Amino acid sequence: MKSDPLGTQARLSLDLMLYTGCRRDDAWRLGRQHIKNGRLVYTPKKTEDTTGTRVDVPIHPNLAASIAATPVSNLAFLTKNNGKPWGARESFGNRFKEWCKEGGLPHCSAHGLRKAASVMLVHAGCSSAEATAVTGHDSIQIFEQYIRERDREALATKAMARWISAGKSVEIVPPEINITESETDCEAKFLSRKEKLEWMAPRTGLEPVTR
Repeated sequence: MKSDPLGTQARLSLDLMLYTGCRRDDAWRLGRQHIKNGRLVYTPKKTEDTTGTRVDVPIHPNLAASIAATPVSNLAFLTKNNGKPWGARESFGNRFKEWCKEGGLPHCSAHGLRKAASVMLVHAGCSSAEATAVTGHDSIQIFEQYIRERDREALATKAMARWISAGKSVEIVPPEINITESETDCEAKFLSRKEKLEWMAPRTGLEPVTR
């Protein structure tokens, strides 16, 4: 869909959700009435009857270009083919899914863009508090769950690198396993020149090993 030219509803839908991290529920309701001094200001549908959390964020240049290039006959940014705004989130969500399939991205969805925006903000160096001020998440815990889900491979790579680095100064002794004829009992004998069990525990920080 990124290849869709500026000025199309498919491209504007993508840019609106990607560069704000807004929910599908809000994307089809947003419009020019929400632009104030170069900022997008709105109260998410999910929180308007509860916490009243308001999003007040500068408009990303890529989104501003997409809005400017897309002709509309209504206040709403996103409209149907007849120029009228979407009447329900399901209708817009289904149409966006069709655009994803047409663009060769059948695995993508509107909610996926919200997660993508969250990850992009963190990769740009934003703290969780800064990023959620953009996306409108009411819970930092949920936001951080998105990050872990989308960035699990990178996190695992960093974790393993730290683990390996921390273990370079630790003597690792492989076990010798002897399997009996019954193949049910295993006897592990550590190949070590050490004669006492104390070597298995760090020298400081723990109580002496006892039998």
